[in-house]
Amino acid sequence: MPKIELVKLKLSEIIPYENNPRDNEDAVDDVSESMEQCGVLDPIEVDENNVILSGHTRLKSLYRRGEKETYVIRYKGLTDEKKRKYRLLTNKTGEKAKWDENKLEEELDGLDFDGFDFGFDVFSIDDMDSLTGYNAKTDNRDYFEKTFTFPLKLKAQITGYLKKNYDAVINQIIEKAKNYGD
Repeated sequence: MPKIELVKLKLSEIIPYENNPRDNEDAVDDVSESMEQCGVLDPIEVDENNVILSGHTRLKSLYRRGEKETYVIRYKGLTDEKKRKYRLLTNKTGEKAKWDENKLEEELDGLDFDGFDFGFDVFSIDDMDSLTGYNAKTDNRDYFEKTFTFPLKLKAQITGYLKKNYDAVINQIIEKAKNYGD
């Protein structure tokens, strides 16, 4: 079991791992904005020599924000092999995680990210105009149909939700459409 310390270091004392295989430049602005909105809540992880195990993007973001120091979690006693494994696995395992769209939509509801686009892509009834299908304004029928495609693995959840909430969903779409304008 490694020894773990929380210590404050000057950014200049934190050493990027020389063989970091991650190209993180596209994430630096997002991490910087996250720090701006929430604070620096996720410390960089380093080994006993202050070489980064996890946190290269956070370090770049701190520099970009003009910070001079930060808290880090320092691990002592890891083998070189465990350090190399951890650098890879801490990033790779995060790539495998997926969003629960329903819970994500609930969490995003009412949040204001100060106009910053973090790239959350959740379908909303307000997104209907971006979908293809019949055009209710030019179609001569009294009704139109819209087909949605969902992942097969979510069939049970989606059909269950629609069976339970069909009238409410249809009424919500109709009410939104009435207020949509010409």
